[in-house]
Amino acid sequence: MTKRRRLILWLLGIPVGLMLVLAIVGWAYRDTLEQTLSERVRSYLTEQITEAIQQGAPRSTIRIGISDLRYHVLLQRLTIDDIALEYLDSTMERGHTIRGGISSVSCTGVAPWSVLFGTGMSVGTLRVEGAWVDEKTWEPEAPFSDLDKPARSLHQDTTAPVAALPQVPNVDSLLNRIVVDLLPRGVTPLKISGIEIVGVRLSQRISVGSVTRSLQVRDAGLTVRAIHVDAHQTLGSHVLRDAQLTVEHAERVDPQGFTGALNGLRVAVTEQDSLLELDSVVYLGDTLTTERLYGLRFSFREHCLSIDSLDVRPNGTDADFFRALRYRGDRAIIHATGVVLQDIDLAALTAGSALRVGHVAVREVQADLLSNLAAPKPPIPPHQLMPFEVFRKIPFAVDVDSVTIRNGSLTFGEIHPQNRTPGHLYWDGISVKVAGLSTRDLEGGSPRWITISATGRFMRSAPMHATFRTNIAADRYELEAAGGMGRLDLSRLNTFMPFTDNIRLSGTAQKATFAFTVNGRSARGTVDALYHDLDAELLEARSKKTNILTSIASWAANWLILKNDNESGPDHRIGRISYTTPKNAAIMQTIWFPLRSGLGDLAGIPIKD
Repeated sequence: MTKRRRLILWLLGIPVGLMLVLAIVGWAYRDTLEQTLSERVRSYLTEQITEAIQQGAPRSTIRIGISDLRYHVLLQRLTIDDIALEYLDSTMERGHTIRGGISSVSCTGVAPWSVLFGTGMSVGTLRVEGAWVDEKTWEPEAPFSDLDKPARSLHQDTTAPVAALPQVPNVDSLLNRIVVDLLPRGVTPLKISGIEIVGVRLSQRISVGSVTRSLQVRDAGLTVRAIHVDAHQTLGSHVLRDAQLTVEHAERVDPQGFTGALNGLRVAVTEQDSLLELDSVVYLGDTLTTERLYGLRFSFREHCLSIDSLDVRPNGTDADFFRALRYRGDRAIIHATGVVLQDIDLAALTAGSALRVGHVAVREVQADLLSNLAAPKPPIPPHQLMPFEVFRKIPFAVDVDSVTIRNGSLTFGEIHPQNRTPGHLYWDGISVKVAGLSTRDLEGGSPRWITISATGRFMRSAPMHATFRTNIAADRYELEAAGGMGRLDLSRLNTFMPFTDNIRLSGTAQKATFAFTVNGRSARGTVDALYHDLDAELLEARSKKTNILTSIASWAANWLILKNDNESGPDHRIGRISYTTPKNAAIMQTIWFPLRSGLGDLAGIPIKD
């Protein structure tokens, strides 16, 4: 045997010999190792669960069971199967129980001396599969519980806030808190190559008397890479460099019938950014309307929130919606795409004190508003909030430098008692800019005007422009409105007028302008239009057709009452707006109703309120 071959055999023999020694030691002390590991795992789980659930509960009982624990000395691999936990703190009347389990836990790179001596720990990847938790809380009926408030009431709560600020935590802090709670305290230095937790399920049920609120979470997971805590550090320090929390589906059901569900939640921390992403959120508000949101992305480093699309619409047909509503009311369908909020004040948002945004941009908005005037009036008419009331009821500060909508469309409809077919007006190609959106110092006494400027087309034909200003620092509704419109074939208005006023129009308007103010319910201003060949045909209310009586009335109106032409010259007339808006009129009605009255005054057409 040559010297070279002997050297090679020695080099190969050394690691083999060490492995044999380790195998012999591991075999000799395997019972001690497994017993020590089992005791330490049980002690750790009990400590963590007790602290997380309820320390010092007088009647609490915690049970932890481990079906099988295996430790392979050579591979330095720890495997635990079927961990079960049970927490009980209850009486017949009230109680709190938590039951849970883990299908399997495996950890690589577990050195025996780390377990035996406990001076520190360096391990490979910790993987947890199939964790589940079932939590239940119950107590007797509470006289003023927020669980049993009715979903809808004819008596409107005028003190309730109209909006809630989303509680968006700092992603770094959130994931660090979760991971710190998982790690063993007092074990430093600590080095973990990675943590993988997959297939987590959570069920929570809170009952007060006969009312129940529930939360279901499925397929949640946590992935963490490269945790390193030095001997002089604590677990409260920033220990994450690359981590991700995922939730495939979560659903919450409240006793009022409110249901919220989210899909595809991802919270991630990387060296480049901290992100919160959602594939979709669905919120069923009061069994009548559903709100949906798709493709949300919140970047903490860029201070930016983007939403692919959001959608608000009834759960069924318009007939179903108004039948469930019983009384007069409005239906809204809103669809928006490409929503981006830039330069968000994250500190104020995390603290829940203010919503401060540099710019809000919306690529496209489609709105469809339908007012049902055919239903009976409610015994207690709901109060329609005006802008100054809305902003004063927001329980946090709002400050937005600017808002832009690149492309919008609006359909406005009314259903009247004489015919259930709604009349519609259309606006499209709308570009909108909003300025002055701030609720700072509203009580200072100085006016605070929000300005909305818009351009677009009316009835898919006439170019239009308008500017609206409303004072949100006032004690009553204050609105200033001005705008104009280009050439319009008046027969296009027959998608609306026959169904709301029993009139069919023809003629041509070259241009029109308007300007009016609303103070409280009083609207004053003017409408000026150049038009010719205006003809109004009166219709029978239900059939929307002419008969002998309506034909005679139409001839008399066109000959004696109606101003058929309004050209420039000495006979030019300007319509006067002198109108009192109905009680409980919505914002859209405070704009359209005064305009309609001014147009009727200009042309001599009687417009019913």
